[in-house]
Order: sequence, then structure tokens, then C-alpha cells
Amino acid sequence: MKLSESFFDTGEISLHVMEGPRSGSPLVLLHGATSNWQDWLGLLPQLVDHWHVYVLDQRGHGESGRAADIAGYHLSAFAGDALAFLRGRVRQPAVLYGHSWGAVTAMLCGGPARHLVSGLVLEDPPVHLRHETPAMNPIMNYFAWTRDMLRANASLEAFTRVLRQQNPDMPAEELAKWASAIFHTDPVYLDAVLTRSGVAQGLNFEQAIQEIACPILLLQADLAKGSAMDDGDVDLFRRNAHHLEIVYFEGAGHGIHDERPAQVVELVNAFPQKISASLF
Repeated sequence: MKLSESFFDTGEISLHVMEGPRSGSPLVLLHGATSNWQDWLGLLPQLVDHWHVYVLDQRGHGESGRAADIAGYHLSAFAGDALAFLRGRVRQPAVLYGHSWGAVTAMLCGGPARHLVSGLVLEDPPVHLRHETPAMNPIMNYFAWTRDMLRANASLEAFTRVLRQQNPDMPAEELAKWASAIFHTDPVYLDAVLTRSGVAQGLNFEQAIQEIACPILLLQADLAKGSAMDDGDVDLFRRNAHHLEIVYFEGAGHGIHDERPAQVVELVNAFPQKISASLF
């Protein structure tokens, strides 16, 4: 699998981009919080044969630029980056596939750039960011720990050591990828996320979904295994989306693409045919 590396200047920030060969229609992949482009490595060998894949490090992550302050990590800023990339680099209708934070970013692009978004694949989007909820506490504890480690200038080795203590059975390669990703996350981004609903202040998620004209493929994880969505969050999409398919992954946690890669690839690769045939 051959990927080319480049940087895209949005006019505000520099985005690190990995790009596959022109094998099909554009597919832009947006990772979740404290991750980076390498989060998609398990899917990329199969996706690059069917798509012209672009994989971004979102602002504050990986090798992309950092915002000046907390305000620069509002969800609207992430959506602005993706929109700038679509307009300035992709320049044709693309499918946006986002996981977690990246799924909310993709969701917010569906209305403003409807001429450049042919479809949305939203993997377990934490739309609970629109309001405070106790369900957010465990992940917020993780973000606080990560932020505090970064503020203390902890080394990559220190992150790896703590994660190994907490996850003794995790494969070494997977754990190393995780440690590296969080090590290269901007602590100011985590300050912003720890404001909880502050990162979504002023956004109307219901209206954002209503404005999406393209088909949406919603990948729902199992709440008992750590899904970011409860029944009310899923119902938010059912009430407001115009073209929606929901695929429920029983027994799968928040990282569906890690736990069920073959099934996810099959769904994503079949998505263009469903869009064309209007089967939603």
C-alpha cells in the first residue's frame, strides 16, 4: 500500500494529509479525539483499492498545526478545516467518513458543503456533546489524565508504560500506536474538550442533521460495550435525517472499525452503489 504525504494550508492552519492512489471516488477519513491518521491503518489496504482516499490529521493532532487557544478547538473550527480541504484540495463530491469526534465534524459539513459531500459515514458520533451528561464522565477522566500527562512533559515511554499497566493484554503494535497518538495531541485541545458542552456551544445538532441532503450511513456501537450514543442520540438522527441507514454492531465498542474491520470495509465500499441507487 503506497500513500503520499503532504500538507494543506486552510488559510488558518496546516493539515497533515496522507493520500492514496486515484482508485475511485474521493473518500476523506476523519479520526477521533486523541488519535491521528494511523487510526485507519487497519482499513486502508482494502479502501485504497476502491477509493481515492485522503486521511487527515485533524488540528491539534498528529503532525497538523495547533490552534492558538481553546476557542480554536470549537467543533466549528474542525468542520471549517474539512470544508476548506474539500473546496481547496478535493474539489469534487466526496464521501466523508468520520469516527467519534471526526463523525461530528463530518456531520457538520453535510449542510454547508452539500455540493461537495455525496455521502456521510458516521461511526458512533458523540452527539451528546450538545449537552452535559453523566455518560461522558469516563471518557472525560481519560482526557484529563492525558492532558495532565502532557502538561507534565511525560515522555512517550511514560505514556507507553502506563497504558501497558492499564491494558496488559493489548498487542504491542496497537498499544504503541495509541501511545504515540495521544503523545502527539495538543493539551490545549484537551482543555477545550474538558469544557464538555463548551466545544459545541452555539451549534444546533438537530438543525445540522436536518440540513444534510446526502445519504447518511450511521454505524452504531453497543451501549453496553462503550458506545458514545444512547437511544436518545440515535433517535435524534431518526427524527431529523432525510436519507438514513443505521447499522447496529452488537457486541462492538466505540472503535467499531478496529473491532469489525471487514464488516466496516464491506459497508463503506458498497456505499456508492447505495447512493446511486437511492436505496435509503
